[in-house]
Amino acid sequence: MEMRSRALEEMGLCRHAPDVRWLLLGSSCKPYLNCPLWVPVAFFVVDRVASLSTLIWLAQLDGRPRRRNSSEHFVFHSLDPGDRVWFPEPFEPAAEDKASLHSIWDSMARAYAGDNVDRLVRQWLYPEFAAVGVSRQHARNLTERFLSRYFSGFGEMSLGRRLMLPKHLCPTCCQHGIGRLRVMLVRNPFERLVSFFRLRWLGSVDKRSNRWEDFATYVRYVSQVFNQTDAYRSLPTEFSHGALLPNNRHEFEQEDLLHTRAVTEWLASAQPPLNASDFFHIKVEELGRGMLELSRRLCLRLNYCLPLPEMPKVNSFSKAIPARVWANCWRGGAALQAYHRYRTDFQELGYSPYSWNAPSARKGRRSSVKERGLRIAVREVFGTEVYPQWLIPQGLVSQ
Repeated sequence: MEMRSRALEEMGLCRHAPDVRWLLLGSSCKPYLNCPLWVPVAFFVVDRVASLSTLIWLAQLDGRPRRRNSSEHFVFHSLDPGDRVWFPEPFEPAAEDKASLHSIWDSMARAYAGDNVDRLVRQWLYPEFAAVGVSRQHARNLTERFLSRYFSGFGEMSLGRRLMLPKHLCPTCCQHGIGRLRVMLVRNPFERLVSFFRLRWLGSVDKRSNRWEDFATYVRYVSQVFNQTDAYRSLPTEFSHGALLPNNRHEFEQEDLLHTRAVTEWLASAQPPLNASDFFHIKVEELGRGMLELSRRLCLRLNYCLPLPEMPKVNSFSKAIPARVWANCWRGGAALQAYHRYRTDFQELGYSPYSWNAPSARKGRRSSVKERGLRIAVREVFGTEVYPQWLIPQGLVSQ
């Protein structure tokens, strides 16, 4: 069963970044699958596992057929990026039979041109709604809901930087992925846990535990929620845990709960539940090799032999974590707590509890900073660089 996203996608339209015109801020298919129209894959997208890169990549494979008899539709192009004189020309997204979501969203961002909400509404959204049979009054009502307010750098409210996409311009979701190759990008659970801390906690004015030295507190919260509540399974609409802050909010909230949920817990949320073993796993640490294998399987199994676009590299961080910082993250039992919490992910996604499972080590090069850091962490927790045998899950072999 294929369907457009049940909840509307949110897209950010960039103001002053000429190389980046739009940014998809969320995937509403989860816990179901992203099933692009033009390629027979069914992707399970997980937060902090190259999710933004995957969504942008999928947008190049998804879309809608070109309309043969559409209403007038215009987009504006400038002779020069700095020129404020714009010239309209007839427009149909991508001007091809299979218009991609990527090209459609890019066209919307061009119409927006950094700050022109009025042009985006009049020359893109209204005609688009008309083309799918929505009355002008209804289109106006929908548009007001789609445009969300945001705080500018001067503390004032502005309109239009973020846009809730109409349903028919959202990614295509499906429940089972029948007739498609099920695919999932996976990532070392240790890496995923650190990635979210670095993104949302480190340096945040909304958190008390906002230094690298506080990483153990963050891991302890995750462990407590897992061991003492059923929140990761039941996903309450509101959640709070941890230290009480001056604003009367707790440090660990709903967003933290969602982003630290195990991949296997997301899979279990689908109806009927999905199993990790039913997916072809592409490890983020071996992305190039995994994408080649994906192309091979699509050609051999589903007779789809066209070249796939390159997976874009969207990295939130410009610098690697220093070796000493990485090592200190796992002192005092944090490594053991994290492993216990994500034990099922380690087992089902093919990662060893030895955290030096890194491409550099397997290729025989000098060990990575994260590998050296985690050797130190293991030695501190267990007094040896080898995990005790009772801790290693059945079926996992150390590298």
